[in-house]
Amino acid sequence: MNCKITRTHFFSERPTFSGVIIFVYLFLTTSLYAQDPSAPTGLTISNETSTGFTLTWDADANATLGYNIFIVEPSADSGDIYITTVAAGTTNYEYAGTYQSITIREGGTYIAKIQALPDANGNAFADTSVTIGGGAIVDPSAPMGLSISNATPASFTLSWDADQNATQGHNIFIVEPDNGSGDVYITTVPAGVNTFEYTGTHGSVTIEDGGNYVAKIQALPDGDGNAYADIDVDMMLLSIEDNYSSFSNTLMIYPNPTSDFVSIKSDKSELIKKLILTNINGQVIKTSVTPKLDLTDVSSGFYFVSVEDIKGTITTKKITKI
Repeated sequence: MNCKITRTHFFSERPTFSGVIIFVYLFLTTSLYAQDPSAPTGLTISNETSTGFTLTWDADANATLGYNIFIVEPSADSGDIYITTVAAGTTNYEYAGTYQSITIREGGTYIAKIQALPDANGNAFADTSVTIGGGAIVDPSAPMGLSISNATPASFTLSWDADQNATQGHNIFIVEPDNGSGDVYITTVPAGVNTFEYTGTHGSVTIEDGGNYVAKIQALPDGDGNAYADIDVDMMLLSIEDNYSSFSNTLMIYPNPTSDFVSIKSDKSELIKKLILTNINGQVIKTSVTPKLDLTDVSSGFYFVSVEDIKGTITTKKITKI
């Protein structure tokens, strides 16, 4: 038997020269177009408050890994304080509060710093400086426009003009000169508040009907100790002021016409100081320090009764004697 042996050849697969060229081309193309981002541009500061601000920057399509966020306080030699990493596509960050040794506050100067990622060469940083409040703290002036309102027998309200430099609010005091109290501290109201209701007892001072006080405030901060203002408060006069419109509006003379006496009636008759009776020529016929006039000896005719209150204001009514 004749046997024919056939040799089988096995070939291992080897990359061809053209395959190597394609691989190198793809590698170079990928390296060329997957570039690291540049340093961020267009950094701006907005939405500034006394404790924070917002940093905004231009978008960068190459910042595929987002941005590292830092803060620096040069005056404290803080160095770069890392805060967080924001996602790709983010173009703003709100700085607020405390980051390790740095607390954002009114008057402070900081450097807001970001790094675009990836950053293999370590050169994709950018920063901008920000001073909260535009510079150093400016002390406020002494408060102006102090006024008193809403008086009751045991309370009153103090108001004053707003001051944007009073960034730490106002200290509130009360003084009762008659008992030598001195300045009695009550509380500190926050910035933006420009009214305070005085009521009750504070130290040795009790606010009560008929009392005399000095309402005193201090604008803050007050590095020079000269941002004080005060106003005298006479509870008796305040009661008169608040009740005066009621007095004049309810003033009545009766009976009218009359043949003998006329009386004055008002919800606030205690405010009456004097009555003056005059004829139509303005001649004074008689006066009275009580709310009643005797007209029995007065001729018939038209007369005027003028009511003078304890403020010196005069309200006049016409009457007829028969």
